[in-house]
Amino acid sequence: MAEIISINLPLSKVAIDYFNQDDNFIATKVLNPIKGDKAGIYYKFGKEAFMLENDLRANGSPSNRIVSFTTGTASYATEKHSLHDVITDDDRRLADKLGIDADKQAIKKLTQKLKLRLEYTVSSTLAGVTQGTTLSGTAQWSNGTGSDPISDIEKAKSTILKNCGMLPNICVMGYEVFVALRQHPDLLDVFKYTRPGYLNEEQLAAAIGVEKVLVGSVVYNTAKEGKTPSSSFMWGKDCYLLYRNNSASAIDDPTAGFIVVYSENGLDVKVKKWRDEDVEGDKIEATIEYAVVLSAPEAIYAIKSAVA
Repeated sequence: MAEIISINLPLSKVAIDYFNQDDNFIATKVLNPIKGDKAGIYYKFGKEAFMLENDLRANGSPSNRIVSFTTGTASYATEKHSLHDVITDDDRRLADKLGIDADKQAIKKLTQKLKLRLEYTVSSTLAGVTQGTTLSGTAQWSNGTGSDPISDIEKAKSTILKNCGMLPNICVMGYEVFVALRQHPDLLDVFKYTRPGYLNEEQLAAAIGVEKVLVGSVVYNTAKEGKTPSSSFMWGKDCYLLYRNNSASAIDDPTAGFIVVYSENGLDVKVKKWRDEDVEGDKIEATIEYAVVLSAPEAIYAIKSAVA
């Protein structure tokens, strides 16, 4: 009979440490992670701030009243994501001989899987944004001198500014897009007298006028279980400009989107460990509960098929 043991806080700490170390995962850098309840609401703001008011005031007359700001709400509900691994007694004996901490290794694998799903959820959510354009043929940035990434990005920035009053401060791109942009002649020309060679993320951000460039370099297997593995870049060949409120600490702060993380114990990842005599080993389970929300899709501009 399997015996459930309480949440293992030391192993949960292992999960948290590993969760924050792998720079290839960018989901929580793209959208703000926020602690929240299992379900709740967030605010959606109107655009009355952009309305030109009649502010002329005649002598002896009261001032004109502005159009009231409207604040609507939308709801979210978190979903639980959970996986477990089994460390048999034989596995543990072998790990001990090799000097390997089997529990920590299991937690790292489980956390990697949970992070992979979160990354996929965020990238898929952004892929559903309809505001943007699709490049093709010679307009694709991999075409070099025949394309114009600076103009394409400036169009994205002006569209976001016009629709939500904020300039995008983050540019998110798949690894293949980054490879094309870092050696594009138009962008290299910006630094040709000061920093020769291919551009890094910081230089590219300066060249296109955003605070940060985030490169999605996570790969995942797109083949079904049991089939020949087929690896692909999770962020594909697309590029996104977006506005993220870097100081957002609550769901009433305007921002392109956020990740609501529900946690009973103040931990992002909850870890359980229990003995299962049926398999003659220990089971270790990792769980995280979250919801990915696009609160302001007008603050996002998608450039699809940016490279061939």
